[in-house]
Order: sequence, then C-alpha cells, then structure tokens
Amino acid sequence: MINQHFKEIVARATKVVHLFNYCELCEQAIPFSIATDVATNIALNKTSTIGQKITQTVGQQSGLCDQCASLIPHFQLTELKGDLLNRPEIHTLYNKCHFDQLIAIAPYQFPISDWLKQFKYLGKWQYQRLCACLLQHHLQEVIKISDFCQPDIVLPVPIHIKRWQQRGFNQTLPLAHVVANLFNIECNADCLARQAQTGTQAQASGSVRRKQLKGNFSLICDPKTLAGKHIALVDDVVTTGATVSEISRLLKTAKVSSVSVYCLALSL
Repeated sequence: MINQHFKEIVARATKVVHLFNYCELCEQAIPFSIATDVATNIALNKTSTIGQKITQTVGQQSGLCDQCASLIPHFQLTELKGDLLNRPEIHTLYNKCHFDQLIAIAPYQFPISDWLKQFKYLGKWQYQRLCACLLQHHLQEVIKISDFCQPDIVLPVPIHIKRWQQRGFNQTLPLAHVVANLFNIECNADCLARQAQTGTQAQASGSVRRKQLKGNFSLICDPKTLAGKHIALVDDVVTTGATVSEISRLLKTAKVSSVSVYCLALSL
C-alpha cells in the first residue's frame, strides 16, 4: 500500500514531468521513461532515487521536440566537427581573431533574431527560455562528436554596469548556464568586466568595433585560476567577432590553453 508520503512524491514528480515533458513551441509531448522509473522505484521502495532520477531526466530534456528544432534554421555542426571555423569561408572572416573554436547554433534570422530582441531589449523571459532550449538541443548533438574537446570553465561575455542597470540582467548569462550544465562544469560570471559603454555596435564595421573594444575588458579574478584551462566564452550573437576576440586576447595573457566561443546566433 502506497502511503501518503509516497503519494506526495508522485504528485510532485507528475508536476515536474508535466512542466518539462512538452515542446515549448508546438506543445506536443516529448516522450521519456520517467513515469516508469518512478513507478519502479516506488515498487522497490527506493524513494531516495526518485528525485535524483527526475532531476537527471529533466536535465536531459531541451524543451523542444526534434521536429520543431529541425524546422528552425541551424548549422550542421556535426558535419564540421562542432567548429564553424572548419568552413574555409568562415575561417577567412575570422582569421585575425584570437579565439580557437567557434560554435554557433544558427544564423541570425527569424525566428531566433526575434526571440533575442524580445528577450534582450524587452525583457520577455519566455523568449529567453526558447533560446536556451534551442542552444541545449543542438549542443547535445555536438558533445556526442567523438573527438569533441570539452571546456574546463564557462565565462559569459560581460556587459557594462550601466547597461546591466537598464536591463536588469546580462542576456548571455542564461546561455552560459546552459553550456555549464551540459558539461557539468563551473560558470563564473565574476571573471570579466567591461570598462566602458561603446553604444550600439549593430551597424559598425569590424575595424570600428575592434578600435572601440581594444582594452575595454579587464580580468577581475586571479589569472592563476584560469591558467592552462580551456575556456568556453559564451555570447548571444557573434557578428564581426570583435568582442569575443578582444576577450580571448585578454584571456590568453592569463595563459589559458584555448578559448572556444559558444553563441546562439552568427550574423555574417
């Protein structure tokens, strides 16, 4: 006979499953075996594993079904071994940049461009959830690549304190948490600082951006904590690469081993 304590656990589990077992876009069910696992654990009186099993399974779900994720424009990262710099034309565009790897999920176009604007400028968090789901969905495929090199620590690209006061958040931080959770590594938002506001750079050329950003970032952690580490640097959109390149240059003065740039969208 299942006692009241077990009933409460199952009720909580059902709520968790309901929240995370449906596609964020089409609302169709994303099947997985958590219900069976919970029932089995209850039958075997293994209550301590129920919450753990739920947490693990929910963590593996991206929140998007395969069909919806495939319909959204995205790069075929597995064919490039996870690195867009393996495409000659993209490598040429960023050949003066200081980062070693570029992992971008999709081109900067609808619907991702709209999602990012809705979240970044209007603070609509439901769009942040969609961006995070898409990033997680495709990174889950990238990390299956046999020779894929896992980073040691995740750093979000910082925004200036005045920009943070205006928005109330750094839009790169939720994406950085997605990367950190997938690799089960640290996400440190207190390593980098932006020294000055440069204004909007959306229409600025690469040379103008590089000039504006030179020396505009500082390392506010002990450089020894980063020495020899493979850094995952996370941004929302990469255009000319000036921002992530300048940060990568700074990180390499701290003797990091390599810098991989992770971003949701690439705007060429």
